[in-house]
This record gives sequence, C-alpha cells and structure tokens, in this order.
Amino acid sequence: MPTPGGQSEESWEQRIRPAPRAARPARPPTAPQPIERLPHQPPASDDSSAPAKPDRSRMDPLSLDRSTSRKLSRLLRGEIHTRTRHQRSRRLDRWLMLWIVLLLAAAMAGGVVWLMRQRLDLATGTQSSMPVGTRAAALSGDRVLAMLQAFLLAPHTPAKAAYVLDSTRVLPLMVKAYQKGGMPEASLQLGVPQPLDHGVWAVPAKAPGPPEFLLHLMVREVQGEPRLDWETYEQEIGQRFTGFVAVPGTAGREFRLVLERAHAFAAGPDESVAVRIAAPGNPALADPVTVRAEIAPALSDALPWNRRRRALVRLEWQTLPGGTPRLLLTEVVKWEFIP
Repeated sequence: MPTPGGQSEESWEQRIRPAPRAARPARPPTAPQPIERLPHQPPASDDSSAPAKPDRSRMDPLSLDRSTSRKLSRLLRGEIHTRTRHQRSRRLDRWLMLWIVLLLAAAMAGGVVWLMRQRLDLATGTQSSMPVGTRAAALSGDRVLAMLQAFLLAPHTPAKAAYVLDSTRVLPLMVKAYQKGGMPEASLQLGVPQPLDHGVWAVPAKAPGPPEFLLHLMVREVQGEPRLDWETYEQEIGQRFTGFVAVPGTAGREFRLVLERAHAFAAGPDESVAVRIAAPGNPALADPVTVRAEIAPALSDALPWNRRRRALVRLEWQTLPGGTPRLLLTEVVKWEFIP
C-alpha cells in the first residue's frame, strides 16, 4: 500500500530478510607443486670427518630408551646401597672403638689398684689374698726349696733369721730354742712344695728318728722372696703338738693348727660343739675336739661349714667326772697365724 508521501510501505517479511551476499570471485586454477626430496646421505664412516654422536648420558632419562633408564636406575640404587653400608660400617667402627677404649680403661684401673695394693702390702709386710694360681706363678717350688736349703745350712742363728717371717720379733725366740738344742735340722729330707691358699706353701719334710716322723714347713712370699714361718717350724720339728696329745693331763699350751667343723654346729643347747684339728699343712685331721661353750658361738661364725682355717689356739686337758680326760679347745688366740 502506498503511503501519503508517495513511498510504499515494506512488509515485515522484507524487513527481517537478510541482504544477499556478494558472490566471491572465482580463483584461477593452479598447478600442483612438486615435493622437494632431501639429498641421500651416506652412512657414517670411522674417519675423523664423520660427525660425533650426541652424548646420551647427559640427556634426560625420560627421553632415553627403556634399557638405558633401567641401567641408570640400577646404578643409582647401587650407589645408595653402598652409601648406606658405609654409614653402618662407620657406626660399627665407632662402637667398637668405644668398647676398646672402655676395656683399656678398665684394665688400666685394675692395674693401678693392683699396684697400689702391692705397695701397701710391701709397706705393711703382709700379702694380699690372691688366687693360688697367681701366687704359684710368682713363687715357684724351686725358689722355695733353695730358700729352705740356705736356711738349714746357715752357720748361726742371726743368719737363719734372715730367711724367716717377722725376724725382728722371732729372733729372741730362735736364740732361746737353739740354745736348748734338740732340733735335727741337718738331716731333714725336703719333699715337693705344695701351694696352699693365700699364697702359702707347705713343704713336707722327713726328720730322722727313731722313729722317723713327717712334718710340714710353711712358707710365704714377702717382698718377692719366700720366707719360712719359723714358729710353726719349731712346733713341728719339736713335735710339741704330737707330744701334748699323746700325754693326757699335760698343762695347757698354744698351738698353730688347722681347724674344721666336725659337724654343721646344729647341736642342741645341751650338746657340745666339736672341731677337728690337725698340724698345719697335714691333710689328716685328728679326732674331734670339744669346744668350750663360751667361745662356741664366735667359733661357729668364724669357721664356715666344710672349710678349713689356720688358727693359733689354746688346748687344755679336762678331766670328766668319770675320771676320763678329754681334750678341750678353750681359746682362739688369732686366725691365720702366718704373718
């Protein structure tokens, strides 16, 4: 329908329809381009003019092939294992060195203690309680026999005193005993020395008769030299203990003896306590000897069961109501009489 201005009105369909596009110009036909081929390269030769291969060891393992990656992994694991093993070895070496240092320190401390004890023993004139094997190594039987031979062959009493224990105190006793006579020293036949406890040696000897009798000489080392216990020697060679036991009623005397329990000391209050006694160094023990009731508790504490101890004791003869005498141990003067 025409409008008053003389222009026709467009319909809504004409307004929303898009304008037609201009046609594209036609392209002229083109000829196909030929493919350029690279020139043929000959294989690499061994001469120095050939290009060098790339260093694959510096490449990223992810870009290498699988076999090379496995080799690198094995090398890495081996290096880690070797490093760990070396660390453990170093730790073990440190612990071993620590233990060695501790053992050396303990050995040095023990040596210092032993040296101090030896110096103390030399200063006091006594010997430490050491195992028999240790003393046996320091004091041999040949040295003991050589000392006893020199003692027996000494021309006079002061010369003999140089070979005895506690010579300053014992010398007056030796002078009095040798003035009386009756000591058959020149004919003594010495036996094989036997080591006892605490570094003491017992030397059996046969004295001439009649009748012949066996005695035991007691020896101990003092300041590196063997020395004779002369008081035990005088008691044995004079047979004072044997004569005292053989003659009931003899006045009481002191003797150096070896004591051992005759039982476990478990007797009742009305029963007596008894011990077996023997001469020093003699393995044979005499019949049980009754102990005085007043000293029985102390003796029971000092004398363990199934153990022998040396002691200076006093023996007396006691007459029972029936008229039978019996031997009675009345006093323990001191234990371990060997100085």
